[in-house]
Amino acid sequence: MRGEHTDHLNLKLGIRNEGDVKITPLIAAIIFGLVSVAHLLRLIFRVQVTICAIAVPIWLSVFGFIFAGALAVWLWLENRPK
Repeated sequence: MRGEHTDHLNLKLGIRNEGDVKITPLIAAIIFGLVSVAHLLRLIFRVQVTICAIAVPIWLSVFGFIFAGALAVWLWLENRPK
């Protein structure tokens, strides 16, 4: 059974019924989109990242941008009302 909080949030977002949009994939799509933008900004501004004294190559952000962006688009399209 769904909680009143979720129903209230759905009403605020303009979601009419359960079949329209699910909130969890929408939030995941937004997060993956933000991660993709962060990778793109790292590529543009050539930000150096070091993890445990190991420099992370800039070219890895190309894969991060593509992968996170693809997941964001996929979740966004999957979440559209039918």
